[in-house]
Amino acid sequence: MKKLLILVAAAGFAAGAVACGGGTSSSDKTATAAAGAKPTSAATVKAAPTTSATTAATKAAEAPTPSKVELAQDVTTLKGIMQQIIAKAQSGDVQGTRTTEATMDKAMEAIVKATRAVDPALADAIEKLELEIEKQADASTTDLAVIIKDAQAVPALLDQVVTTLKLPS
Repeated sequence: MKKLLILVAAAGFAAGAVACGGGTSSSDKTATAAAGAKPTSAATVKAAPTTSATTAATKAAEAPTPSKVELAQDVTTLKGIMQQIIAKAQSGDVQGTRTTEATMDKAMEAIVKATRAVDPALADAIEKLELEIEKQADASTTDLAVIIKDAQAVPALLDQVVTTLKLPS
């Protein structure tokens, strides 16, 4: 939160500097304008990255935080997706496994983000399994056994998330 406030303050300062001429004197601007070149200053150059970083930070801050009910629904959704992934992988359906794996991103992101704020180690464990499942699903030689093993481990971690975040069951 502090970083967000610092980014917003820095962006405001940079925007103010750009609006006020970027810190160059009026004689510098006149000389530059007379020469036919655009005035450039360090503040102008630095303002662009700060502004885009602030825009991304603002969008992230504006994104609504999921409620406990929504997170509980995400847990249920992920458990169902893991069951589907396991079933498809056990049947040897590589494309079906890939397609099903691709549906977990939104719910998984919400769960990992909410968990990270309370228990970073648990969030890391879930994310590690997610990344391994994705890696295997996207590989040219998909290892369905690894996907099954990882997908079977996810529900137990999701049960820990329910307890840790005190989600309704």
